[in-house]
Amino acid sequence: MLSIMKKSDIRKLYKEKRNQLSKNEIDSIEYSIIDKIKTLNITSKKISLFLAIESQKEINTFKILKELEGSNQIYASKSDFSTFEMTHFQITSNSNLAINNYGIPEPTEGNQLIESEFDIVFTPLLAFDIQGNRVGYGKGFYDRFLSKCNSNCQFIGLSLFDEFTEIEDVNNEDIKLNACITPSKIIYFE
Repeated sequence: MLSIMKKSDIRKLYKEKRNQLSKNEIDSIEYSIIDKIKTLNITSKKISLFLAIESQKEINTFKILKELEGSNQIYASKSDFSTFEMTHFQITSNSNLAINNYGIPEPTEGNQLIESEFDIVFTPLLAFDIQGNRVGYGKGFYDRFLSKCNSNCQFIGLSLFDEFTEIEDVNNEDIKLNACITPSKIIYFE
């Protein structure tokens, strides 16, 4: 039986769990996730892909970018910490990126796309529950972004862990995932 926890406690727990993973374990998980992404019907899509914060041991999405960029339009976000909003710029594996004050790689230029035009948003997370709710870093950037996407856009979480958690403090602003890719499977939510 899972114990129900507040998001702040889940963040702490899963950051600790990520920090305990070795580089080899993370590499293996990343390749497993990429193999699962290859099974999705993703061609000619407008895709938002978060760029990993290396110091946080996030999934290396640059590997995913290289896999998807030939047959899709890939966009990365630039975060505005004064408004907690993001703007989205088209990127390739050769795009110029700058590391912001929070360690987030961000595009320095590129064609912009508004939220309602995305087909797929690969969504960062620390943990998720059986209903498709996710726990991120707690600033609400992605919930604001996802709330502006069209109803056909697919929100797909990428998780370093297979297990579900139970989130005590889900609220009305939390946007649910359509699916989550874990090391061992793709989980679809209703």
